[in-house]
Amino acid sequence: MIVRGYDKEKRALFNYFPRLKNSEHEVNFLRIHYYMVERAIACTERASNGSQEKVIVLVDYGGYKGAIHDPPLKLTKKMVFYLRDHYPERMHR
Repeated sequence: MIVRGYDKEKRALFNYFPRLKNSEHEVNFLRIHYYMVERAIACTERASNGSQEKVIVLVDYGGYKGAIHDPPLKLTKKMVFYLRDHYPERMHR
């Protein structure tokens, strides 16, 4: 999970790779992701001098093996639903 790079309109790219995460407590998992979204929003506002407030969230499931990898898919879905419900105007794609 990283915030790296920008698109042409200076929106930050929040990249999440579920296959690279170790098992974590659900509360900690969600807390760190919410923190990273806030950091992505701050990066966008700084890079665009306040003209942009949206971020792009990329979730890459390439190489994900389900039962072998953590976190479970239900946590990722919970994170995406939280972003949809609490940051609807901040998510670009």
